[in-house]
Amino acid sequence: MPTRSLHWIVTRLLLVVSSNAQIVKRECYGDFTESCWLAKVDATGMMTAACNDMQNHLQHSRLNLNDHIANINGALYCNVNGDGNFKQTCGRVSFEFPSGRLSAVCRRPGGAWAPTSSLDLNSCIANME
Repeated sequence: MPTRSLHWIVTRLLLVVSSNAQIVKRECYGDFTESCWLAKVDATGMMTAACNDMQNHLQHSRLNLNDHIANINGALYCNVNGDGNFKQTCGRVSFEFPSGRLSAVCRRPGGAWAPTSSLDLNSCIANME
């Protein structure tokens, strides 16, 4: 009986930890397009935008997407480690605003081109100022 109780406690603890992780993730990421305007991405992967700060003043912002977006097996993914460098292996990069969608054709590890991949940058980037 003590083993069964311990299993129940561990299961409940894991559920609480995973629930808290989702809350933290939601608080850390998202919806930069709600407070930023005129966002664009240049050929090097640098994003520029005009974003409101906490006092609702417009600030000109720059963000190197290579630090936040990775090519994993031919698909674009958010990279929290700061070493994404998607531009090294992706081409035909396009960015849609106000949706915040980044699209590119990226190479797979063997060198073949994968189909076009797209990523909603609102899932990776937030306006924190």
